[in-house]
Amino acid sequence: MSGISIVTSTIKPQFMDNIFENFDRQNWEDKELIIILNKDDMKIERWKMKAGEYKNVSIYQLPEEVTLGECLNYGTEKAKHGYVAKFDDDDYYGPEYISQAMEAFENTDAVLVGKRTTYTYFKKEKILTMDSGRFFRKSIYQKGDERRDDRF
Repeated sequence: MSGISIVTSTIKPQFMDNIFENFDRQNWEDKELIIILNKDDMKIERWKMKAGEYKNVSIYQLPEEVTLGECLNYGTEKAKHGYVAKFDDDDYYGPEYISQAMEAFENTDAVLVGKRTTYTYFKKEKILTMDSGRFFRKSIYQKGDERRDDRF
C-alpha cells in the first residue's frame, strides 16, 4: 500500500503541538504532513523550526482572506502521495486512524473512506462522550479518482 499525505490548515497557533503530535502518533510509516498557516500574523519560521524535528513535514502560509477550502485544495496540490487525509488542528487522532482507513482502501473498491463516530472529552467535567452521528465527519480519499473531485 502506498503513502498518505496529511493536510492541516490552521489559524490557531496554540494548536501547533497538537498538529505535530497527531502526525507523529500515526503508526503508518509512509506519511507526510502538509500544514497551511492561514493567518497573516502567524510566525512561519516558528512552525518551520518545529517541523525540523520531524521527517516529511512541509509548512506553507496563505493570506488569511483565502478560504479554508482553498487552503485544503492548495495542500492537496502539494501532496506527494495518492491518498490524502484532512486533519483538524484541534482534534485528537489515535495511532490507528490512518492505518484503519488505508485498510479499508485495500479491502474494498472505495475511493473515499470516513469515520462517523467521534468522541469528545470535557476536561473540566472529566467526561468522555460519543457521537455516532448520521454523517461522516472525517474522510480520507484517493487523489485523482474520476469519481471524486480533488476539491474540498
